[in-house]
Amino acid sequence: MLRERSHRQSMGGGWAHLSWAVARAGAIVSEEGIGACLRRVMHKVSRLIHGRARLLPFSHEDLDSQYRRWRKRHAVTPAMIETMRKDLDKLAVHPLISLVMVMSDFQPGRVKKAIRSICRQVYPHWNLCIIVDSATQSSVQHILQDLVVTDSRIMLETRAGSSGETGAALPLVSLQAGSFVGLVGQHDELAPEALFVVVRQLNECPWLDLLYSDHDTITAEEEYVDPFFKPGWSPELLLSMNYLSPWCVFRRNVLCDIDGWESCILKNSSYDLLLRFTEKTDKIGRIPQVLYHAFEGTIADAQLDRPDDSHGRQELAAVQEALRRRGECGMATHAGPGRFRIAVESCRPSLVSIIIPTRDRWELLDQCLTSIRERTGYARYEIIVLDNGSTDPRTLRYLDAVAETCRVHRCPGPFNFSSMNNVGAALATGEYLLFMNNDVQVLSGNWLQAMVALAQRRGVGAVGAKLLYQDGSIQHAGVVLGLDGVAGHAFRHHRPNTVSYQGLTEIVRNCSAVTAACMLVPRDVFQKVGGFDERLAVEFNDVDLCLRIQQQGYRIAYTPEAELYHHENATRRGRRAPDDEARFRLKWGEFIMKGDPYYNPNLTQLREDWSLNL
Repeated sequence: MLRERSHRQSMGGGWAHLSWAVARAGAIVSEEGIGACLRRVMHKVSRLIHGRARLLPFSHEDLDSQYRRWRKRHAVTPAMIETMRKDLDKLAVHPLISLVMVMSDFQPGRVKKAIRSICRQVYPHWNLCIIVDSATQSSVQHILQDLVVTDSRIMLETRAGSSGETGAALPLVSLQAGSFVGLVGQHDELAPEALFVVVRQLNECPWLDLLYSDHDTITAEEEYVDPFFKPGWSPELLLSMNYLSPWCVFRRNVLCDIDGWESCILKNSSYDLLLRFTEKTDKIGRIPQVLYHAFEGTIADAQLDRPDDSHGRQELAAVQEALRRRGECGMATHAGPGRFRIAVESCRPSLVSIIIPTRDRWELLDQCLTSIRERTGYARYEIIVLDNGSTDPRTLRYLDAVAETCRVHRCPGPFNFSSMNNVGAALATGEYLLFMNNDVQVLSGNWLQAMVALAQRRGVGAVGAKLLYQDGSIQHAGVVLGLDGVAGHAFRHHRPNTVSYQGLTEIVRNCSAVTAACMLVPRDVFQKVGGFDERLAVEFNDVDLCLRIQQQGYRIAYTPEAELYHHENATRRGRRAPDDEARFRLKWGEFIMKGDPYYNPNLTQLREDWSLNL
């Protein structure tokens, strides 16, 4: 089931926590030295004192346990419902929302609950179109007759053919009066406040063409599990999974401008519909509230566990067709239940300039360069090594040796990561700039091809990689603003062979920033934003660059296809830069306070594991 996949295993009891902490401290001492370990401990203590972090980077509770507590804290009370009813008159606009429910194989009890959840809506201006085929009509008629008779807002429409056939598209006359259209599963339930919250959002943001919300799963035992607290609008994530469904509300005028929209509705092809709809508009709004409860026993839900079934094939075909419409190369393949990846056989063979700052520690640089040469399938790249005043004779001899195959440029003076990379960018001749730390080690042969292919997608301004610690746990899978008070790495310390929150570590998605330990940027984008800010010499320079790239209208993307080890801080040995943090806060503090658009306010700011905000 979905909820079994999304559960994160707890670390166990106190001994497991202690064991992890000791192992982590040992790894830091081994790679960075005891001084770095002590500095990290002091930094952690400071964060704990100021309430910006928790002792451990992961929750000891599984997701459903957390969600039970979350639901108690956020329960909608009768008094709150009554306040919403009173606030109806305060809304300037009261659009009619036409809801559509397509009947196929159904459970009578669940259908009744689904329809009653609509009838209990606080917002009264809706109609419900229940679509049945001629074969189903006789069996469902007696179940729905009372509901249809007692509420004039509910109507039945019949189409020829069975639910598995395309049939003749209906005119869906009942939808023509509604300004917006919402799709409701035949066994699913709307929260009582759902339509009110949607309309309130439309009053506040009247330009929106599509709205979606968080959702959870309701079991046959009426338990609410497996919440999906969703990121904001993420075009790359939508190509990887249908994260917008199951609850969306579409502006009807835009919907009717899409070829085949009726067929998508009749076939329950919400993924195909959403991919087509979001090619027409990017005016998409997220409501970070659980407004929809998807029943776990539905056929569609069960089919997500079998990628080779008709539902899985239908979704895969929708992604492939979207790529064709957009003129993008690549073949869509399954990356797990309900998840997809774009396998790119070839992309435009642009020259990539790999820029690597270094200082002494020749063995780290050798490990990095060797891994690039031996494990990079992409042929068109050059390597520029920027030496920041190495003094170790072995390092100097090594640099002289690699100068035969790499361009080595001397950058003496105090360490300034931003300044060195700007120098490297000026020396580079590639169409793409790949900023890389000397303490990373390539693992996947298609890493560079995957990054280039994603960077060549229209609107993408920077691409980041999946970085791992040596034990296989995650060091970086994107950056989340606001974590640890400023910014943090998504899913840091997430263990190998376990499923992350909604599987987000294993699919391409958008994020606010990525680390420059391995970051690809088109040269023209880098020049457009003015390169790295040299006032941020040590920390947050990569996050700052990504935020400025976003300000120019580009997207930041993360790909798990580029997988590398990162021996974190092996060169700097854990040094902190409080001046950089203060400068970054001054520059971006107001933006951070608004919340990371690719995170969710119902998730914690105190850890990097995407556990719930409790």
